[in-house]
Amino acid sequence: MCLGGALLRVTGACFEVGMMRLMIFILTFLSAPCVLAGEPKVAGQTYLYASQPGKPTLDNGVSGGNPFAAVFVDLLKQEYSTFESFSNALLRNTERLSEGFQVPELVLGAKEDWQFLPIPKEEKRVALVLMISDYTQSGAVSLPGVKSDFARVTTALVNANFKMLAVIVPDAADLNRILSVFAGQAKKADVALVYVTGHGVETGHETYLLPGNYKVDYGVRELKYKAVN
Repeated sequence: MCLGGALLRVTGACFEVGMMRLMIFILTFLSAPCVLAGEPKVAGQTYLYASQPGKPTLDNGVSGGNPFAAVFVDLLKQEYSTFESFSNALLRNTERLSEGFQVPELVLGAKEDWQFLPIPKEEKRVALVLMISDYTQSGAVSLPGVKSDFARVTTALVNANFKMLAVIVPDAADLNRILSVFAGQAKKADVALVYVTGHGVETGHETYLLPGNYKVDYGVRELKYKAVN
């Protein structure tokens, strides 16, 4: 899994963090050695953004969490002939369940014929579910729906034979440590999936995931030092 600045998309266009919830999942088919931030990406990365560029996602939808998460979990119980058909169903059903509020976007990488189910016997799968729920230290609105999403997304991926690293984390130090650990795990896998949600912000063509202790008063000046690019 390659962990770099392009992995995250903000779900709001300004620095009003209480109005934004970032949610994305990235699927990587590891056909080359993993590299870290600042180096070339591995071919075969697929990105699924839970909403359109510059738009927020719901924290507590009709499903008790985010509609994207609810649909993702439901579809993981079904067999699709290709990952592309799975993705199209995820995009279509998320828009329907959110009543048009979220219009997800797919950036499809290589191996379009790959499937979640049935599970190949020899395929090594790893997943990182990284969610930030508590923003009380930051002054931003917390995301209670994240906890519901965390439990159901993690369970669904375990059932799909992913070796899990699942965390709800509070601060930047934890985030960076966890990303480093997962990068090591992904080097030994055939498929790596990252599912991320939390508050995010975009500035100067850079996108940042905000840890739970990133103060709203910091504005953009501390993003490079206290958020995750």
